[in-house]
Amino acid sequence: MYALNYTGCSSDTATAEVTIYRTKAIAGNDTVVANGQPLQLQAGGGDLYQWAPADGLNNSFIANPIAILNQNMQYIVKAYTLFGCPTYDTINIKTYRGPAFYAPNAFTPDNNGINDHFHPVLLECNPSIISKCSTGSGKKCIATPGSDKVGTEH
Repeated sequence: MYALNYTGCSSDTATAEVTIYRTKAIAGNDTVVANGQPLQLQAGGGDLYQWAPADGLNNSFIANPIAILNQNMQYIVKAYTLFGCPTYDTINIKTYRGPAFYAPNAFTPDNNGINDHFHPVLLECNPSIISKCSTGSGKKCIATPGSDKVGTEH
C-alpha cells in the first residue's frame, strides 16, 4: 500500500496483514418430529447465532437450541461474528401426531441374540397397553410395555 500527497509524491510502501471475517450459516437438514417432543437444532458456520422466529425455542441466541413444536415451523438462523458479517440458512420442521405408540413390524424371539426383544416406543403413557403377536410357528406371544422380555402363551 502507498499514498500520494497533494503534489503527487508517493510515500514509502507499507505492508499489513488483513483479516477478513466471514461466515457460512448452516441450519441443518429439514426434518420431522412428533408434536410436543424435543428436537435439538444445531447451527454452524459462525461465532454467534440468532434463530427466528423464537417461538418454541428454549433460547434463540445459541447454536443448539431445543425446539418443542405442535405445528410445522420454518426457522432461519443468522450466523455472524463480533464484526457482523451475517449469513443466513433455513430449516423446515414438519410435526406429526401419531398413534399412542410405535412398534417394530418384525422381531424374532428365538434367543439368537438378534432382534429377540420387542420394544414399542410409547408416546403417551398408558399402562394398560399389552401387545400381542404370533411366532412363525403360530404360537401366540405377548409383550408388556416396560419389559424387554417376550413370552409365549401355552
